[in-house]
Amino acid sequence: MEDFPYDEYYSGFGSYEFNPGDEIDYLQGYCKEYPYFNDWVLEWYRVRQTYDMLNLKTNTVKHTLDVVDKYKKTHDFDNCAFILLNAKVMSNIYEARNSMKSDERAVWAMYMGILSIIGDKDFAQTTSDMIKCRMFGASNRKELDLLLKDKALKKVHDKYTSKYKYNKLLNIIQDRNMITEIGLKRRTYVSHKIKSVDGLVVAISAKEIESERRKQRNDEKTKARAKYYSLLQPKDESINIKAE
Repeated sequence: MEDFPYDEYYSGFGSYEFNPGDEIDYLQGYCKEYPYFNDWVLEWYRVRQTYDMLNLKTNTVKHTLDVVDKYKKTHDFDNCAFILLNAKVMSNIYEARNSMKSDERAVWAMYMGILSIIGDKDFAQTTSDMIKCRMFGASNRKELDLLLKDKALKKVHDKYTSKYKYNKLLNIIQDRNMITEIGLKRRTYVSHKIKSVDGLVVAISAKEIESERRKQRNDEKTKARAKYYSLLQPKDESINIKAE
């Protein structure tokens, strides 16, 4: 950016308010010409805002981005399980990290694992096996098996995925109204938006009814198309040739 309008005298103020109009105009034009730069700026901003929210020193933002870039070269982040976590909740967990006992950590691990399955949907259909995978940061069983080569992690996994411990953790996050859960037709349905089991069942039923109607409509369209093309086919006509 050799032609960036640097303001060496900090004169970009009007009535004591910061007004970097020329700089913003330049950056907007630069971002249109070089979209990758726009992505870099947004990435830097998101990390900086997270640092600010957690009361961390923002002068290490570049270091964080460099570390992430380093690991991107050796890890497949595209298939990682991501979560949508309330900023206040994240801040509270961070502040309590040193005093949090192992059972409480397991509760939050299960909660975040379930959130990674739900994503931005109202609810999700899953299984207990998948929840156990996500509790330990794995996208699937194959990835979990690789992680469990670590003996210390395997010990924790075996403890908190036993039937007793698993159900206990699941009950805790339901008692705290963090997750709504119900088992139907050998599947587990979970939601963090819908706060009652009745509401979750209604949402599940509505989606299944909608899916069935869509399937029926598509079947009808398929049959109608077949009928349409069959009607367009020329009919066979017998031609009688009289022998002279």
